Amino acid sequence: MASTYEKLNRLKLRLMTSPATVEELANYMDCNTRTIFRFLKDLSKENSSLRKIKNPGQPRRFFIEQTKNNVNAPLIRSLRKLHKELTDHAEIRYTKVINKAIDALEGKTPETDCAPEAISLDPDFIIDHGPFSEYDISEARIERYLTAIKKGQCMKVHYMQGSSGEIQKLEIRPLKLILRMGTLYLAYSTEKTKNVKPKLLVVKRIRQESLMQEFFKPQEIDVQNFYKYCYGKWVGDSEKTVILKLLLLVKEPWLESQFRESHFNPPAKIKKQKNHSTIELNLYDSPDLRKWIIGLLPDIEIIEPVLFKEEIKKMIQTSLKALKS
Repeated sequence: MASTYEKLNRLKLRLMTSPATVEELANYMDCNTRTIFRFLKDLSKENSSLRKIKNPGQPRRFFIEQTKNNVNAPLIRSLRKLHKELTDHAEIRYTKVINKAIDALEGKTPETDCAPEAISLDPDFIIDHGPFSEYDISEARIERYLTAIKKGQCMKVHYMQGSSGEIQKLEIRPLKLILRMGTLYLAYSTEKTKNVKPKLLVVKRIRQESLMQEFFKPQEIDVQNFYKYCYGKWVGDSEKTVILKLLLLVKEPWLESQFRESHFNPPAKIKKQKNHSTIELNLYDSPDLRKWIIGLLPDIEIIEPVLFKEEIKKMIQTSLKALKS
């Protein structure tokens, strides 16, 4: 449950977007009007530039007035003047550099400068998502999504389907940004219920997004439960999804150590035997799981289920045929 501090911040973000009545705010915050009046009183004490609009015959509308004061304004003006002078003298190569400097001073982050490379928070702390990472999104875009999530503001997105390449137009309620196994996802819903099972969009495939002047009540998602039984990126999307109870015999100590340090949900159950260990896993049957199991051979032996073991054999035989061709 959100704290009073979090609720006030959510209300602030809403009031910074557009004026709203007490009733609209109560619906947005999923609370009663008395609570909204109390929150507005708290905001007034904070000197948060809370304002109200009163028109005859209409309910009062509240908003927070935002004052933009860029401390870099004098420097930006000087750079713009220099840019004009260089343009007049056809010094185009320098004007591009100045444009980048102006963008940086204004807080803009060009997406073209965000390459899919190792990201460093500190020179001695390296985060590298690998060659197939889909996390190469600019901070400016991430900030837009996070702002919409915090405000509870609906979005319109144009999303490219991964398999067909077709563009799908969606109206969504953004809920969370989730970075999982090198891919950044936008979890969203289209439902109005409080507790929802989110759907996922790969952020890199969102070709266009815009904010709507429509807001929604707080919606809660249980991310831990959402990824339960998942080995990798693939998430079970129906009640027909098969949950495998895998029993593996582990032959190598290094592999046993990996399982002990793993973060499966539910956790792996490890039983130490005399010369080996057995691992019990409960996971969705998915293509990425099967390929992972094949990659562990011959350092493991599949004990159960027998049918799954036979299907893995067929996959290996098919792979061998591909190597012979």
